[in-house]
Amino acid sequence: MFDALGLGTSYEGTYLSTSTRTKTSVSDRSIGGGYIQRTTTTYTQTVTHVTPYTRVTHDVLYGPSLRYSFASQGYKGATRMPGIGATLRFGLMGLDVCADFGQLGYGSNPNKSYLHDPFPTVNEDGVDKTTNRYAAEGQASLFEAKMNVNLSGLIIKLIAKQGTQIEAGSGDEKNPSAFRINGFLGYGYAVLGKPTYIRQGAVNEVDAQFIAEPDLWVSSTNDARMSESCSFASFGLQFEMGAISLEFGQYRFNKYKAQLGNGNYASIQYTLPINKIITAYKKIKG
Repeated sequence: MFDALGLGTSYEGTYLSTSTRTKTSVSDRSIGGGYIQRTTTTYTQTVTHVTPYTRVTHDVLYGPSLRYSFASQGYKGATRMPGIGATLRFGLMGLDVCADFGQLGYGSNPNKSYLHDPFPTVNEDGVDKTTNRYAAEGQASLFEAKMNVNLSGLIIKLIAKQGTQIEAGSGDEKNPSAFRINGFLGYGYAVLGKPTYIRQGAVNEVDAQFIAEPDLWVSSTNDARMSESCSFASFGLQFEMGAISLEFGQYRFNKYKAQLGNGNYASIQYTLPINKIITAYKKIKG
């Protein structure tokens, strides 16, 4: 039967580990003449621990994916982006290539201390999170590649190396776990349309601000309408069960071109497990 959720196969086995206990005892015996003979005895005991385990794995997972990314934060416009992609999971590693299309939210311009500098240096993400007065939204297409590492599997693997693992299922170590907590790092390119302010009257206020203070630099750091297509990075965590993935991350756009688009997001993704389809087809034909 075709495993549409990619939940995989359950393997059972045991982990063997050993521990050493050392005990020292001291005894005194009178041998006459006021002399005492002291005997020190050291006992060393090696104990073997047998721990049963059940591990659910799937074959190397790969296939096309459907995804939806979204964000709704009070200080910026809403992000709503359906997308497509391709997914590969092998051992403790993974790769995602994705393309998201839709609406990207932008935050308000930072406080005035940044407005006089066209290329401000800020420790935070350059978005004023205390207000949504000049929040904006615009069309965007994000093209990105992400590398991820199975953090939960890595921890289990490090713990397992304290002892000797006996596998009950052939190839278990070669297959990625069906449940994974991944850390990921992504890099890509954003094609951005011109954002528009959400609040009615915001355009006139922003324009009046620059007219009233001619020394202010008009740039993407203080006016979302000036945002341009640029490179961006992302990072965060992925929680996966088989072919289903829930992702929580942050976008970091080029600070000179689209800084006000920075922020958190969440994505849900389903990967069609091509290898499962092939396996199921072979079983039916065979």
